[in-house]
Amino acid sequence: MNGINGRGLLVAAAMWAVAAVVLVGCAPLPASIASPQAPEAMRGIVVEADPAELALTRLDMPAGFELAAEKGSDIEYVALYLRPSALDTDASGGNTLLSVMSSVGVYTTTVDAEQAFLLAERDAAEAELEAEALVSRNATDIVSAPFAGAAVGTDESEALRVTYRLMDRTVVEYGHRFRLGNVLAHVVVAAIGNPNEPETLLGDARDLVQRQIDHIVAAASD
Repeated sequence: MNGINGRGLLVAAAMWAVAAVVLVGCAPLPASIASPQAPEAMRGIVVEADPAELALTRLDMPAGFELAAEKGSDIEYVALYLRPSALDTDASGGNTLLSVMSSVGVYTTTVDAEQAFLLAERDAAEAELEAEALVSRNATDIVSAPFAGAAVGTDESEALRVTYRLMDRTVVEYGHRFRLGNVLAHVVVAAIGNPNEPETLLGDARDLVQRQIDHIVAAASD
């Protein structure tokens, strides 16, 4: 199993959670893009499944993505997918999607999952965070803010938009973190591009979060 830099992921997740907790006000969701949605009846569900079976897979990704790293345990599975051609303007064909992180945690009870959701926020608020982003510790000029469009129909949900500089490129990320019963999920979608024109990326992010929700709902129905 490939390794993921655990500290890098934890710092990125903590930074994401801090911004979601501390910042006030949300960027609006474009009218043409609907929020990801779970069936209301799924609130409070208890799913018994391997976290890796619930996470997004390469088959869920747009063309050109490769599994770059993964890490799993009995409770949590994290996978990072990269699209190398995004760094080559000619080879990318105009598609600037760069990376997708899928993280799923399956807890014994909904109470355990709720506590884990809240604990991540508390730990983040207490952490001393460096200017690090998910893709690289070389990221600079990091700006983050919540935005409207968190997953609806879930027990808890947050959404965040992050922009940063990676060498001579601007990277835009949309992150969604939600709890559905005893399952926690975190999906972060990044692209290279103009941070003032994020609608296409937001649509891609919304679609991947919806796929993540659908995986969990399908497992609950089995």
